[in-house]
Amino acid sequence: MINNVKVLLIFLLLLLVSPVWAQAETQEFAMPPMQMGETFLKMGQFEGAEAIYSKLFETGAENPYVVRGLVKSQAGLKKIDAAIKTLEVYLTDHPDSSAVLYGLGLASFMQQNPDKAESYLNQAIEKDARNSPAYNTLAVLYFDKNDFENAIHQLHTAIEKKTGDLLVYRNLWRTYRAMGKSDTFMKEFESAKAEHSRVNIMGYGRAYATFLRQEGFKAYEAGKVDEAHAHMTGMMNVYREIGHLSGEVSALFSLALLEEEIGNKDKAIGLYQTLLKINPDHIQARERIIELNKEIEQGIKKQ
Repeated sequence: MINNVKVLLIFLLLLLVSPVWAQAETQEFAMPPMQMGETFLKMGQFEGAEAIYSKLFETGAENPYVVRGLVKSQAGLKKIDAAIKTLEVYLTDHPDSSAVLYGLGLASFMQQNPDKAESYLNQAIEKDARNSPAYNTLAVLYFDKNDFENAIHQLHTAIEKKTGDLLVYRNLWRTYRAMGKSDTFMKEFESAKAEHSRVNIMGYGRAYATFLRQEGFKAYEAGKVDEAHAHMTGMMNVYREIGHLSGEVSALFSLALLEEEIGNKDKAIGLYQTLLKINPDHIQARERIIELNKEIEQGIKKQ
């Protein structure tokens, strides 16, 4: 029997990185640099993320998402002081830069200086009221103070200014849960569907599916396979409902592995086959089907 926890974790990493490099020698990106940088951050590969965001900052310093990536990657490398210095130098020549003021607020927050962080973040919003990441970080500051109502207000403002930032929706879910109001998040999710707001549907749906995935892993690690199965099934249904194919592939693979753990080889094969209809190039799914068919055949011969 395969080590399911290890395989599940490895798969999620593999899912994040399809072919990373188009040409190894020149290191041309097979996906857009911003997306690649986000992928490296999720994987904890901070050196790769820093290389990307440092390059992007040269021409995109007024983009708060570039600044966010730069600060997070350098923080991951324990170089937060270097990030602050870079931003301060830029701010000297561009005192009205909302993106860089936001970056200094984020860096101050990471240094556990909430008052300084809040001051920078408010300045960033004064310079540009559309700076969605600044509202998001303000919300985290309020969350840490247990000021959940203000946190919710800032997160809704962040969504209003720039929909589609998954981090904002995840923080919204986290805050509603802390308030004991998960149902309010789900009502907002339903409203997004009723309004046919594709961006918000994806934001709310993916945030909720991420929670279900995390709960599924926790249940599995606790030896509660049936509970893990229920969470992974819920995750798959959410991804199907919102039309997020890569998420559905992840859920199908996880469910198939769980079926193997339970001993339901035929069900596992069926899930892998469903997965391959969505992504015919999924190598791991094909390998598992071959392996399971061999095991079934060997079992028949032994009877």
